[in-house]
Amino acid sequence: MASDIHAAASKRFPRNLPTTLTAVAHGTNTARDGRDRYPCRISNRFVRTRNGRFRRTTALCVNVSGGNFNYVFDMA
Repeated sequence: MASDIHAAASKRFPRNLPTTLTAVAHGTNTARDGRDRYPCRISNRFVRTRNGRFRRTTALCVNVSGGNFNYVFDMA
């Protein structure tokens, strides 16, 4: 699921991701009743370090049954 978010960001680079995105669980035993879909809130912000600036993207994803995950990554 996190790789789907990263792939979407790579395709849109250098533009930001939209503020909402849906990640979907992959696999054979996915329930298909809403628990395999994770609506995500996306935050894009620039961070300045000694080596320069880069964009830090944070995704907070929660499904209907309360399962959640955070995914944070940086892009140059």
